[in-house]
Amino acid sequence: MTNPDPALAASLRAALTAKGSQVRLEAACSTPISEASFAAFAAEAGELAASEVEERQRQFVEPLTFDRARQYAREVWEIERPDAAAIQVSRQEDYPEEFRRANFSSDAAAEARWAIPYVETLGLPRTGELSGTHGPVPYIDLTEEALQQSTILHELAHLLVDTEASHEGHNELWASTFCGLIERHVHKLTSLCWQICWEMEKLTVEKRIARDPGWGLNILRESS
Repeated sequence: MTNPDPALAASLRAALTAKGSQVRLEAACSTPISEASFAAFAAEAGELAASEVEERQRQFVEPLTFDRARQYAREVWEIERPDAAAIQVSRQEDYPEEFRRANFSSDAAAEARWAIPYVETLGLPRTGELSGTHGPVPYIDLTEEALQQSTILHELAHLLVDTEASHEGHNELWASTFCGLIERHVHKLTSLCWQICWEMEKLTVEKRIARDPGWGLNILRESS
């Protein structure tokens, strides 16, 4: 995972333990932070001990088993989109090589897509969880390195803003959706921290996020 900026990490930790200074935090981030955002950040920091934040951050990026990653994705998806088809979570390596080359990026740890089920492209009927579904269904296809909560929420944000024909990429809509997921399923403080990172480096963020889906989520946990 990418190393955080030491000054930013130090300032955020200071805000956690002493509610910090808006001026100091802005200086570390090199970007303006609204009074409302900082007030929300300081309030959350005052309510949560630094050790508890670190524990939540650790759980958010620690490796999961495939079964636990699939369960987590399904739990969150059912809350966010109870009206949609059940999410399908798969291992990329379980698909034939030809399918992987056509559908997955070679440098991406995970992929999110609305798609017609693979079995249907082979002329076979939909069975199991897919029985009774029609049209494209939501998929998250994971590699071993993507088995963590941060990646799951990252990909779910794509599914919430994309369609089969339209892909938003890592734009402002996707970032806002991702932050909302983090706030609802992890903690508001984590979401605020990620927003600060986004504002700092959003001009180059798409390439960084593609390489590291957990980028921006370790700034409290790792500081020099």
